[in-house]
Amino acid sequence: MATDTRIPVIILTGFLGSGKTTILAHVMELIDPARTEIIINEYGSVGLDQYLIQQVKEETHVLKGGCVCCQLRNDLVTVLQQVANRIDSGERIDRVIIETSGLADPAPIMFTIYTDPMLQNRFRIGGVITTVDATTTHSHLAPHPEWIKQITSADWVIITKTDIADQHAAAMLARQISSMNPSAAIYTAKNGHINHEKEFLKDLLSLNGRGNLVWQKHLTSSTADHHDSKETTASLSLRFSGTVNWSAFSVWLSMLLHAHGEHILRIKGLLDVGSPGPIVLNGVQHIVHPPIHLSEWPDEDTVSRLVIIVRGIDPDRILDSLRIFSRFIGATLVKV
Repeated sequence: MATDTRIPVIILTGFLGSGKTTILAHVMELIDPARTEIIINEYGSVGLDQYLIQQVKEETHVLKGGCVCCQLRNDLVTVLQQVANRIDSGERIDRVIIETSGLADPAPIMFTIYTDPMLQNRFRIGGVITTVDATTTHSHLAPHPEWIKQITSADWVIITKTDIADQHAAAMLARQISSMNPSAAIYTAKNGHINHEKEFLKDLLSLNGRGNLVWQKHLTSSTADHHDSKETTASLSLRFSGTVNWSAFSVWLSMLLHAHGEHILRIKGLLDVGSPGPIVLNGVQHIVHPPIHLSEWPDEDTVSRLVIIVRGIDPDRILDSLRIFSRFIGATLVKV
């Protein structure tokens, strides 16, 4: 598989007070800060978070007075264009990390990078990190669409403040997050120090990005929740026996997103299309990343698998449509 030479953009998100800046400051101590560009988004008109990481990264970009996912998207484009110009002038920059405000939706940020004519040729999404406060009662967070979108968009979820949280509650939170996003890798952190730190950094700094390679091993089985409530988030895990007709599957996926795109929070999959390696499918809400062809399977499990996270729609409706289309897709569908 050819190496993607575009600069990875890592999005660090999480609800208000979940410890994003603490995690960022610690990560910056473990990687080369000179080759890492930091963009911090403050919802308020006064920026403060940049002062907390100046010990390891003196210069940062601060976008304040709104969310980078909506009001400040043009500002983000301008900053990234400036970064690209500096690279063209010979400066070595290996990655960009965007710390969003606590109310941000990661999807529009990704959409901006994928659709801007200049940015799409210079940058790619390297993954989404979502921090979650283990001490917070998440029953009152669940109805917030921002929190749900942050969780379902994540490639990594870091449960923070586990040193002062009730351990039983933290374990229940991890199970809740896993049911919301079965494909995310879940870590815990104490005082900003992440457990299994080396594994996390290897994932984070993977040459081709977690969206292409690393998250595949986390496409594990999950039981789907079946509710009709618009406030319910459910996951649907599927496996396919046999070779998938990629053209037919693409038609089905396009029809699905056209009809129910606002209800599809996340879709991830590895699909056997008859090549030595699978096609990697990765999408957040209405944004589907360009499919990646791997030269080989990441493990011994060479069966096609798909995880779809939805909100406000019965997962069985998606399952029924896929079954109707299965004779064109070719492979036999198996619900996990």
